[in-house]
Amino acid sequence: MDWLADSLKKLALSKTLVMAVFATASAMYFGPMLAPAHVPAVQKEFTPSLFAAMVLTRCLLAFWSIVGGWHLCRAG
Repeated sequence: MDWLADSLKKLALSKTLVMAVFATASAMYFGPMLAPAHVPAVQKEFTPSLFAAMVLTRCLLAFWSIVGGWHLCRAG
């Protein structure tokens, strides 16, 4: 099970990258709805992948936020 711990350590190091992917995916997904004059629409075949990337990165950020909040609460 050492491979799992190593993978999670590497994943924890990429919080900035995950936040950047989430921000970019959100802008590409919601941008054409909110500001159609400034953000071009994404091709239809990329929409499911874009939505999946947005959901995955948002879940990772939520889990990391919960863990961080938990540690702060336990620290007092």
